Amino acid sequence: MRMAVGLFAAFLLAAPALANVAPPPPDSPERAGETVYAFFENFNAGNVEGIASTYSDGGNFVWVENGSVSYSDKAAAVAGMTERFKATPGARIETIDGYRIIPIGTGGAEVVVPMTLNVKDAKTGEEKQVLSGVMTLTLQLEKDEWRIVAGHTSTAISMQ
Repeated sequence: MRMAVGLFAAFLLAAPALANVAPPPPDSPERAGETVYAFFENFNAGNVEGIASTYSDGGNFVWVENGSVSYSDKAAAVAGMTERFKATPGARIETIDGYRIIPIGTGGAEVVVPMTLNVKDAKTGEEKQVLSGVMTLTLQLEKDEWRIVAGHTSTAISMQ
């Protein structure tokens, strides 16, 4: 009997701790951060296919850079990313102090990311910062998966 009471008491103490281990539900804006993390990991690995998997298939994708629409659909953005990686292998985005997730209604989130873009010098192989600024990513929930529907970068230093 003591053992049963002891096990029951241990369960009562452990249950609240176990409840905190579960991830947030799929529709939680915090889960949008997982998609953003995947975007950066794939970018830094030069994996265009991986980046494309974070973009929306909904037909309303757009990417804006310094006030101009660079890509008005997913296919154009993927093709552009492929060309950019060929031109600047080893490009790497580094976040400055992480990123902030802002819920937008139901099934939407805005992610604000202070960042730098670094590239490797073709001659020396040394990495150098070529621009810094802010990236914002708008995400929406699509079939229990968060996807980027819009991206925007504003930079303090123009890319050379």
